[in-house]
Amino acid sequence: MKRLNRYSVHFASLLFTCLLCIPTKAVTSNDSIRNSLAGYLLNKEIPASLNATLSIRPVFQTHFNSTQDDTKGAFRFDYLMLNLRGDITDKLSYYYTQRLHEGNRASTVENLSKSINYAYIQYKFTPRLHTIVGKQAILYGGFEYYESPVDVFTYSTSNNYLSCYQIGLSLSYKANEQNELCAQITNNRTASMQETYGELPDNIKGSSVPLLYSAGWNGSFINDKLQFRYATSAAEVAKGRWAFMIGGGQQINLHPVSLYLDVLYQRSSLDYLGAVRELYVNNEGIQGASGIQCVEYLTVVSKINLRLHSQWNIHLKGFYDQGSVYKEKGNIQKGKYLQCWCYEGGVEYYPLPKTDLYCFLNVSNKAYRQTNKSNIITPDRETNLKLGFVYRIPLI
Repeated sequence: MKRLNRYSVHFASLLFTCLLCIPTKAVTSNDSIRNSLAGYLLNKEIPASLNATLSIRPVFQTHFNSTQDDTKGAFRFDYLMLNLRGDITDKLSYYYTQRLHEGNRASTVENLSKSINYAYIQYKFTPRLHTIVGKQAILYGGFEYYESPVDVFTYSTSNNYLSCYQIGLSLSYKANEQNELCAQITNNRTASMQETYGELPDNIKGSSVPLLYSAGWNGSFINDKLQFRYATSAAEVAKGRWAFMIGGGQQINLHPVSLYLDVLYQRSSLDYLGAVRELYVNNEGIQGASGIQCVEYLTVVSKINLRLHSQWNIHLKGFYDQGSVYKEKGNIQKGKYLQCWCYEGGVEYYPLPKTDLYCFLNVSNKAYRQTNKSNIITPDRETNLKLGFVYRIPLI
């Protein structure tokens, strides 16, 4: 995907303006404006809502203690994201987000680029009840998952490996100002069985309808000082084989301090996340090719923000990840295959009030515990320093 620059933005704006002025039928010059698409839209009593932003995160990044990459320091773009949001009527709205820094190859199941996070429409039946149809975030517990990706410097394993954007539909009901209940059905994978789970035994067949069923609860109490995000999901990852996920997050907002704690657990007949499979080397010396069965994950994440001043924020974050095999299958022994600790700290400076711009300095250290399991490669310790800025640039 070509990088979006100021010339392409001007061209897109000009093209959009031209399209609005195309007449919808053959008319005289006096009637051209009245019958053009622009005139039609202007005469419609609908909310005039179109919001377009470009989220960017350029950084200078340095690596320490890692032998996997010869480049120890360089400038790079972590994120370049286009966001489009608007209202069509007072009941119907849309949302579209695409990561322009990623490839544009379409997935085999969805026939949609993996770089597209959101592509949905939302319809409000009532002020309390609405539905979403299209590509959306699956219901998942915790607060790390719902942070904007451009604001997250290091993800935990559960949130980093999860295919969190899937096509489907959801229904949300706000029972009152404090409680919202959600239900959702989406795809549970975007690619073929082999691409998702690796090489599997012949007796494991793919599900004919690979769906994920989720339910969630969002709670907010004491004027949003105490918030909860809980969700549970089940998916048939193969014919007769299932995966189950449950997660919960609790957040406390006591200005100038905010703190959240997430606990996430998954148990699956196949390695649904894929973190353990990525570390496994088969007998041919190929890493990540073999399917792993009977896997469970546990993740605990916590983050604290201290807003010292309207222009200054300090954050501290830590998480623990564990990946285990709970039942021996073939050459895969029972036990822990992944144990990871990560500690992160950073400072953020907001130079301009009333703008979505901030500069940051962030340091993270991720360490892995060595395992005594055969055919497992334990990653090196990762220490990263990032210096850069985040800016959500308003386009329209």
